[in-house]
Amino acid sequence: MTARTPVYWDGSDLKQLSTSEITEYVTQTIYQYSLAPNPVLTIVSSSGNISPTMADTRKISGAAAQQASSNPSEGQTAEPGTITTNYDKVTQTVTDVSMTADTDSKAFPVFYDSTTGGLQAMSADDFIDTFCKPAVDKLSAASESSDTAGTYSVNTSSSVTNYTEVSGTNTAIFVDTRANTGQFSASNIGTSGSTQDFPSTINSYYLIRRNGVDNSPSRTLLTIDSDNNLKQLAEADIESLLQTAIRHTTSNVNSYKITYNFDGSGNARGSSVVDTNLDGSGAHNTRDVGADDYRAQEFPNGSAQTVNTYVFKINQS
Repeated sequence: MTARTPVYWDGSDLKQLSTSEITEYVTQTIYQYSLAPNPVLTIVSSSGNISPTMADTRKISGAAAQQASSNPSEGQTAEPGTITTNYDKVTQTVTDVSMTADTDSKAFPVFYDSTTGGLQAMSADDFIDTFCKPAVDKLSAASESSDTAGTYSVNTSSSVTNYTEVSGTNTAIFVDTRANTGQFSASNIGTSGSTQDFPSTINSYYLIRRNGVDNSPSRTLLTIDSDNNLKQLAEADIESLLQTAIRHTTSNVNSYKITYNFDGSGNARGSSVVDTNLDGSGAHNTRDVGADDYRAQEFPNGSAQTVNTYVFKINQS
């Protein structure tokens, strides 16, 4: 099938929509998609089906050493340890949406067929080619805008203009923490085997969805009624056709299906999820508690380094 040029009634004659007027309906298709995206991403407590196990790592102190005669040497104390917290909180659900039934070949708008010199209703494939495929190309683009309404992104803020946070308020899909070296204190060195942990949040990452912007196409599309007469499509009817068609396209039409992933194919969306950690081998600290009680411990130190980066992507396939 192919993209068609629909016709409209201007009050005295039938005319074909211009390219810009067709684009208005592509924009409306995107808005309809934003009202009912397909697929839908949700946040779960664990075992998300598209998020890998994203590990947040941070350093804690080594286990304290303790002896009666003198402070344990650096060689007698354990190096700082690592705390790992795993996140896999994003799940994708694709709904298999059926295209609007067209049993009498009159369900879709009318176009002028230059081959036959007559008016004809679009087929379902024509309708998808005319409005939905151009919409999907915009939805899955690398740059986010009103043309990507209904699609998802990742941001370090839970409140972003023109976006809605997924699954409530401040539900992070990943939190990058590091040891707050200023909080570790020799006076807090405990008994043998004890540790100190002072985490500091560097970034929290949130799943957000672009909000839609409604528009009003300047032309009203025509359809064929049961008596084979032309009639103008009601706004609610064309919107219903567009929403069903775009949801069908993103779940069923090859090369126009939309899915999401981390570190796979497609266009990156939003902020990369980054795990950082300190790279030092430990700073030796001692504490004299009193007679026959000498302690030592290795505190986290060093510079922040990137351990892992996870890239959220939208894929059209």
